[in-house]
Amino acid sequence: MDDASTDATAEVCRSFNDIKYIRLDENQGTARARNVGIEASSSEYISFHDDDDRKTPGSIDELTALLDADPEAGLAYGQALAGNEELEPVGDPVPNELFRGDVFWRIVEANFIPTIAAVFRRSCLFKVGKIDPDLVGVDDYDLWIRISERYQVLALEKPVGIWRQARSYSGQGSSDRVLEAVRMNVVSNRALKVLR
Repeated sequence: MDDASTDATAEVCRSFNDIKYIRLDENQGTARARNVGIEASSSEYISFHDDDDRKTPGSIDELTALLDADPEAGLAYGQALAGNEELEPVGDPVPNELFRGDVFWRIVEANFIPTIAAVFRRSCLFKVGKIDPDLVGVDDYDLWIRISERYQVLALEKPVGIWRQARSYSGQGSSDRVLEAVRMNVVSNRALKVLR
């Protein structure tokens, strides 16, 4: 998905075989762009991969193998490494403790599933709905909450991706700025829904 980029994304994507390239005419934001991509895709599994991150080789196969082995599970995730400007890992993998099974109340407390490190079943979206574009910066967290409300979650105890750390000039880290403003509202609405 190309969310109306102004760089060489189109040219780079055309240089690869076996990918479907979709460009939006106007910037829609991450969640809307991902929803368009999901609608245009046909795979049984979905994983998000931002242009400044990197999956580790074979990681998607490992995560989908976990899901293949457990039809009751809706999402599998692994650890992620923070990366510097050149995507060289810095620090220890996160999360340092992986939770499995019924993780709903744990994820309500805090998001421990890195976006780059998750793979989920497309069929989950038929029950939990698409990504909510109104939750800028925490749209993935909201989706993990909704998936874990209905499905088991699996974990792979190894790094499966590297995400480039936010820099002051990059525009990244929007979730850091909005998390406190919306987290409690998102969490309380999801929790109240379950308790009803």
